[in-house]
Amino acid sequence: MKKLILIFVLLFPLFGCKGHLNEVSIEDFQAILVADSTAQLLDVRPKEEFLAGHLQGAVNLPWEDCHFKAKLNDLLDSNRTVLVYCRTGKHSQFVVNDLDKEGYVVYKMAGGFTAWAEAGMPAVTE
Repeated sequence: MKKLILIFVLLFPLFGCKGHLNEVSIEDFQAILVADSTAQLLDVRPKEEFLAGHLQGAVNLPWEDCHFKAKLNDLLDSNRTVLVYCRTGKHSQFVVNDLDKEGYVVYKMAGGFTAWAEAGMPAVTE
């Protein structure tokens, strides 16, 4: 059943329905990470929150950075899936909306890093 859900989550945007299925559960977010080794993982929280704990392999680009858009375009490859998260999911939604409009295959984690940590999922600190 999980494989069927993952296939649906990965293929749904290819059928012209982008923007309607950008938020995925923690479990589906992790499944996409495992299934797509080329996915880009973006943490848009402030640097101090990122340093306190983040997902392995995540790149930190705080959404409040005044050069966020320019840095984002330099950072991401539009041919690869982008997985975005913030603390609770609010700010990552803005990023997902922008990337979706630009043609990226992009997903955000429901509940953000707070929900990830509460679920006991793995995180790294620096």
